[in-house]
Amino acid sequence: MTEVTHLSPGRNPLSDRSAAALPTLDDLIAANRQVANYAAAQDRARNLPDLPKPHALVAGQAQRWRDRALWQRGHLLSTSAAEKAATAVRAAFSGPPHPDVISMLVAQLMDCFQTDKLSNPRVFFETLVFDLGDMGFANATIAAACSELRRTSKFRPSIAEVVERCREKRAYAEGVHAGHHQYCERLEAVHLTLHHTGGDPDLQEVAAYSPCPDEPLITAEYAKGSSAEWWYDLDLNPDLMFRQTDAGEETPEEWRARFHRMKAEAVADPAALRLRIEAARGAQVGRRLAWTYHKRSGLGRRQDAIVELERLSLARHPDREPEDLYWAWLAEADKAFRRRFAEFEPNYNAEEARRYERDARERAERDARLRQYRGRA
Repeated sequence: MTEVTHLSPGRNPLSDRSAAALPTLDDLIAANRQVANYAAAQDRARNLPDLPKPHALVAGQAQRWRDRALWQRGHLLSTSAAEKAATAVRAAFSGPPHPDVISMLVAQLMDCFQTDKLSNPRVFFETLVFDLGDMGFANATIAAACSELRRTSKFRPSIAEVVERCREKRAYAEGVHAGHHQYCERLEAVHLTLHHTGGDPDLQEVAAYSPCPDEPLITAEYAKGSSAEWWYDLDLNPDLMFRQTDAGEETPEEWRARFHRMKAEAVADPAALRLRIEAARGAQVGRRLAWTYHKRSGLGRRQDAIVELERLSLARHPDREPEDLYWAWLAEADKAFRRRFAEFEPNYNAEEARRYERDARERAERDARLRQYRGRA
């Protein structure tokens, strides 16, 4: 039927204009298998239970979470293997297609079906090759679509059917590549859990993540608990989470420069840094108390929260030493607590004032009735 049906599925003797060897059918099948294997790995990772944030780990549960993280590590690819898989997926379904490879794949597809009543098979063949190349489908995408059509179609597919199947395969590969970010987040969660519960036993994984000088957020998680590098603490530097400034979104270089500038400021003035740390931790406690004690139907619980705040402040600084750290913690905790309560109950002050007025009015009425009763007696 055509002049290209003699192409062997093995090593292709053709070469492109740049003298680079063309991908063979074996190469394209291997590329599709890499996509399928990485998709299966992402599905396994997606079904794994979530791990706690490092700051939520407590000593009593550390060993249990460590065992769970080690178990999950056995079901995940290593960091280097995941990066190689993502690169393979991107390489398989990106880049311009080659006409000779498309001709080989289309010819094999057409020759797998019985001869039908095409008025001009040559025109059909050339049109299909042109359309697939004009729409920019990569070689691996076309190979995956043709392979599936050969195994599922009982009759020769139309051009529209081939194009639709190529679109499905390309969308599938793009989804697998988009899932790489979530897969890396799972790997990071496992590694950080191990790091905060005694260290990661895999030295290659440790080298892959630590110290991560170009990733401030990961570095922040690594330095948590260190007595000398509090400026790394992600929870105490929430502005690192946001790269949007008045001048617009920061570039990665500007973001990293701001991170290193914060480091230099922390090292230059450790006393001011400790005050900022205590203030930030107090604000965290204040917000948590507001969430815990808020109840719309019981405004009196605010007083219970204030008592609890005083108890926690004395527990954190029992001797109020150093005094400035105690007041920094308490002031920010109280400020955050009251601000959060105001968000929960925007009419709290007005309702509380009305309640006091109502109580005072009822008390005055009772006293008046009591005096009237005594006067009659």
